[in-house]
This record gives sequence, structure tokens and C-alpha cells, in this order.
Amino acid sequence: MRFVRVPGRVEVPVSTPDKRAAAAEPYARMPIGVPGLDEVLHGGLPEHGVYLIKVGTGTGKTTLGLQFLLEGVRRSERVLFVSLSQSNRMLERIAASHGWSLDGVHVHAITPHEILRQQTATQDVFVSDEVELVDIADRIRGVVERSLQVRGHQQLLASASDDLRRAAYFDTLTGLPNRSALYERISTLQCERRGAPSAFAALFVDLNDFKRINDEFGHVAGDEALRLVGAHLVATVRGTDFVARWGGDEFMILLMGTVDAEFVAETIGRLGQGMVLTLQATEEPVMVSFSVGHVEGIAPDLSPDEILALADKRMYEHKHAKRRGADR
Repeated sequence: MRFVRVPGRVEVPVSTPDKRAAAAEPYARMPIGVPGLDEVLHGGLPEHGVYLIKVGTGTGKTTLGLQFLLEGVRRSERVLFVSLSQSNRMLERIAASHGWSLDGVHVHAITPHEILRQQTATQDVFVSDEVELVDIADRIRGVVERSLQVRGHQQLLASASDDLRRAAYFDTLTGLPNRSALYERISTLQCERRGAPSAFAALFVDLNDFKRINDEFGHVAGDEALRLVGAHLVATVRGTDFVARWGGDEFMILLMGTVDAEFVAETIGRLGQGMVLTLQATEEPVMVSFSVGHVEGIAPDLSPDEILALADKRMYEHKHAKRRGADR
């Protein structure tokens, strides 16, 4: 079986039913499907190993992974792609750009944000290393184990993280998808919209006066507040929407699908009510509020940086307008 990850690294675990027999014999080679590279590797990767390819964004990890799997298909082997970030349509688009078909490649998608939402339904405070990432690792392990039980599976290509317990797509404090996951999601949405008038609306959410919490109750309480705010934002929007931590006391929400101005205004209205925090550092409830900037009717040619910069600009406009109103 073969295993790949984009972006970040490519892991290629190879397994056979009888490891003892394999250990007694010289390792055979598994061609990657890239003639020049297979020549350098003297025929491909040795079987029964785990291989790591760590390179930057846009350097062709997905392309290499697909070639690795498609070589398995050509050899009448069954192959599996486990993805945490890319949809079937995105993979098909990448393959089509090279003139390839994904026939024979089974893709299993695991959505980190879906796991996060399941956890917030039963937990008020959570830490990604102990909750979400364990679940992701368990789900990937389950997919792999089920695949190994199917006769004929000899290759696995799985998209994972730099480390399954310290996933590159999660913020370690709040457990929310992080900035990298946000960029990945926006890029995918912009590529897949296929002429749709709008694929999503973006909300930039800032926690007002967060410094006051740190100053009055300490940084441990500040961290707790950020975790509670993250869980609150997830609970405030729909299950199909996407919530990420931008950094510091700032968060991003993507309202998925074609949403009108009225729906965006209703969502901002719910966020505008703020929330009451119950912190371990104080017996008194702490009321917090948010400033929200939004972008809707997003043009298909806007980059993630342009969309986020515009939402950020409008968030600060909202914050300054609230301050001016309070001063009157």
C-alpha cells in the first residue's frame, strides 16, 4: 500500500500480509511511476518501508503521489488515497491537467472541521493534541486497517499531516483549523466554483478587549477564553461552514455556498450579541464582544490574500465605528 500527504510531507508505508517471509528475502522495488526518478532509485522504493518527502507548497507532492498510485493501478494493484484537505474534484482536476484518469484510485476524505464540530457538541474546553488530532489519527488508522484486510491491497497513498498528533492544519491552542487550513480551503473553493456567482462569504472576527482578560486574570485565563470563543463560533454557524483561528484573538468564518446579504447580516447579528465566558480564574462571568468584517459576492479571480485583507480591513472599520459610537 502507498501513502502521500499534501502539503508538507509524503509518507509511504508499505505492508504485506507475511512480514516474516518478507524479512527473509531481499526487498523488491516498487516503481514510483516517474521514469527518471525510478532509474535513480534503481527501480523504485524498497518494499516494507515508510518514506518521507518534505518540501514546500506547490512543489508537486500531489502530482508525485498520484504517479505513485497510478503506477500501482497499472500493475493491477488496489490503491487508496486518504485526504485531510483536498476533495475528490480537486484531485480529479489535478489528474486531468496531466491527462490522467483516477479510475482505480479510491479516495477517502476526512474533514478535520467535521471532527472538531463533533467534539464541541460534547466538550466545552478541548485541546487539539488530546481530542481532535487523536480522532483524526484513529480514523486514518481505521481506514488503513480496513484496507489491509481487503485481499489485493498492496499500496496506500494517504494525505496526512507533518505529524498526526501535531497536524499542520490545526491551531494547537483552540483545536480549530489554522491559517494554513484556511488558505487551503479558500484556494480550493475559488478553484472549484466553476462560474458560480459566489462560493462563500468571509467573516473576519476579532475578540474585543482581549488584553483586559490577560491583564486581569492572567494568560492561562486568556488561553481558556480563546478556546471557549472558538467553540462558541463553531456553535454559532452552520455545520457546513468553516471556522479557523487566524492568530492572536482573531478568527475567520467562511459561510459556505451562495449566501445573500440578509443571511450574512443575520450571522453577524448573532455574533454581535457577544458571549458570556465562565473562566476558572474568576467566579464572575466575563462578557466579551466581537468586531466583524465581512466580504460577500467574492469575485473568482481574488486570491486568498486579497479576500482576507479586505475582510480584515472591514473588521477594523467596524471596530472603529463601534468605538466612535461608544464615545458619543
